[in-house]
Amino acid sequence: MTRHLLDLMLVVLLLFAAWTTAAASIGAVVHPVYPPGISAADAKAIEPRLARYLAMSDAELRALVPKQTGLSYCGCPNCQGGTAENNMVWSPEDPDHVHCKSCGKVYPSPDYPMTHEIHVKSPSGEDHVYRYYEDAKGQQYFFEARIWYDRIHYYDEIALQLAKVYAATHDERYAQATAALVDQYARVVPGYVPSTSTPTSPSSSSAQT
Repeated sequence: MTRHLLDLMLVVLLLFAAWTTAAASIGAVVHPVYPPGISAADAKAIEPRLARYLAMSDAELRALVPKQTGLSYCGCPNCQGGTAENNMVWSPEDPDHVHCKSCGKVYPSPDYPMTHEIHVKSPSGEDHVYRYYEDAKGQQYFFEARIWYDRIHYYDEIALQLAKVYAATHDERYAQATAALVDQYARVVPGYVPSTSTPTSPSSSSAQT
């Protein structure tokens, strides 16, 4: 056996000894490694907000997460109110609609049918379809995509709150609901089409997609 090989073996043994000593001094890892930052009292306070999600099935929870990228800007063809096409309001109480905070009109609406489409190839190779209403001046209104935008951001926060309550209470129902939402995001987000946050216009309305 050469001197070089003996030296190498000695180094390996020394490193192993140092590692085992350090591991013994550290002791067992305490989980969660990153504390959720929520107390039992805090968890109790937000439980009513999360109760509806505990009553949902796995399929119902997954259906909350849009499969396509949302768009943050959408004007109101009914009143042209607001500024920079930023007057649409979404609520989890009515997750399939938005309404104009200026005139109260609810969308999607049969008064403004989304009879036009834009097809976009997703990073995963799927054909994503964005339906929209177009007025006489060529302005495009992506009501569905505006809804998706808020749902994407709202339900990822719900998943985080569910996970925090589980960490504080160890109630398996919160873990199961969290798992359904997080897994669904993991499935669909890689296929989201990158988008920009700019108001639409007749000449550049597809820039958001």
